[in-house]
Amino acid sequence: MDKWQIRSCEMAIRDCEARLIGAKEEGEWQEVKDLEMLIEKNKKRLEACQNA
Repeated sequence: MDKWQIRSCEMAIRDCEARLIGAKEEGEWQEVKDLEMLIEKNKKRLEACQNA
């Protein structure tokens, strides 16, 4: 995979982590769950990109 795809995954992870902090502070637990799932999905995608 190219650097653009790796960078895109890294940015998505950081974005979700930032939104996760806000969701936890606001007590939006469904959003917390969804964001945690997105973070894991993007981490797996990033790992696949780096190993390709």
